[in-house]
Amino acid sequence: LTPKIARLHLADIEVELEAIRHSVAHLSRCRNALLPISILPDDVLVLIFECVASLDPLIDLGLSGDRFSKIIKDRVPSLAWMKVTHVCSSWRRVALSNTNLWTDVTFKLGTPWVDEILSRSGNNLCIEYALFDRNPRHCVRILEDNMARTRNLRLYVGHDPGYYHDIGEGEGEGEDEGQEDYLRGALLPIFTRPAPR
Repeated sequence: LTPKIARLHLADIEVELEAIRHSVAHLSRCRNALLPISILPDDVLVLIFECVASLDPLIDLGLSGDRFSKIIKDRVPSLAWMKVTHVCSSWRRVALSNTNLWTDVTFKLGTPWVDEILSRSGNNLCIEYALFDRNPRHCVRILEDNMARTRNLRLYVGHDPGYYHDIGEGEGEGEDEGQEDYLRGALLPIFTRPAPR
């Protein structure tokens, strides 16, 4: 085989593989529609997803003390309750259409996830940002654009990931100090504006 003919054969095989993947996905959706779990109405599924979200939240507002320090130091990104959106297309459709499920915004999953969660969210946001998530400019933009619909805000800006201090207190060092200075300068005007009506 010449390289040109091999490329043509590979292109044909890729087309066939894509058709097979499409057929498998279609058959999987048909199979899933016949399973007993599929008889649950969407509103019941939403209630179940809300329970899962409360048991496995993106942001645990009850964290404190040593437990908090351990989790912040680990900073292992987890999809938490959002894993239900990966079960099947029906569950994904139901979860994505319910804005109440998308109120917790954490930067630990990275910038693309923050933007995606915000695009799916409604009001009453809970935003969590830690300086060691390393994107303070994105955090400031998010706060500027969404402060009116934020009900809970947690900022962790200490240079030790296990240490929290108020924006106006403490000193950082090196890169953290520069980021803390940036946050102070950018966030204080946001917090001194009149409250939204």
